[in-house]
Amino acid sequence: MANPIKDVRRNGNGVVTRVIVSHEENDFTFIYNNDKIICQSKPRMPEAVFNTYRKQLHAIFQKKKIVPTESIHRRNYDKDEKSRLISLINYRTYILSSGKISIIRTASGKDVVDTYDDIDSVIRAQNHIIKNYFGDNTEVSELDTLCNIFGITDNVQQLFLNWNYIEERDIEVSKTELENVIQQMKKYRNNFKVLSREQLQKILEMRDSLNRPNPGAFATRAVKTKKNLGKRKEEISGISQFVASRRHVLTLEKKQMQLNMILAGYKLKAILASSDKLFKNKETVNTLINQSLHLFQSIWANPYFEQIEEPKRQLDKAKIRIDSGNIKSCKNHISAAKDLLKAILI
Repeated sequence: MANPIKDVRRNGNGVVTRVIVSHEENDFTFIYNNDKIICQSKPRMPEAVFNTYRKQLHAIFQKKKIVPTESIHRRNYDKDEKSRLISLINYRTYILSSGKISIIRTASGKDVVDTYDDIDSVIRAQNHIIKNYFGDNTEVSELDTLCNIFGITDNVQQLFLNWNYIEERDIEVSKTELENVIQQMKKYRNNFKVLSREQLQKILEMRDSLNRPNPGAFATRAVKTKKNLGKRKEEISGISQFVASRRHVLTLEKKQMQLNMILAGYKLKAILASSDKLFKNKETVNTLINQSLHLFQSIWANPYFEQIEEPKRQLDKAKIRIDSGNIKSCKNHISAAKDLLKAILI
């Protein structure tokens, strides 16, 4: 059965605010209030069905949140900035005050924080995860390996089901295949794959505890192995969808930061194209410069976060020069900021 948890939403502090459960082609939204799980959907999920999900929902809502202490935080986010940050948080992604990015992943049932130097590194990491699951034309993926193990396990199951008609050489061939698979699976840590390996190890013995051939019992072990392999495939399906969505959100965030620099560049170009009459109005020039600086404030992830520092310094100097009446120097600093932005975007 596929994972019933369709979506988990968090607020700006990383706290789970609602969970969407998919059941029999219907979606049900749950919130957590005063230690109670409440279904907001109408009609509500039948109580008997809800009881089958109760424990899982409690675990999600009550799970201790992990938010990197260095994540950016200020009080004056505008609506667009807040929306961008929440989109990232929904995929357990946090921008740090240093411009680095932390993501939270679950490994062996525990949350682990991975920190990356810049947004490109995080996107590459998501691509790598998906590639490991699905592969490409040059590498064997985990799904390829699982399918191969599934096929060998199914073949062994058929061997036990037809035990009285199997020749010794067929048994030896199957044992060799199992030995190779078990050796390959020794490096696995995932629970479903470990359980599969343990079942295959017992099947390889071809004898029960009394040293008797027991094809019926071993056929059952093969079935359990296939079920565990199937659960891992379902797990990969859920994780890969989450990772692909995280990659999509990160890519959108990267494009938005690039767009902010493009818009700032056009604003600076417009200032420089204006007549000296504009520059005699210090308040107007400061306002126009501040519009570009405002766009800079949500360029918060590396490499752009670090690269934007020099254009910001140039604009700060431009404001000082215009306040002192030095129009030529003000223009020079604005021009320098514009050129630096152009260089960043190349």
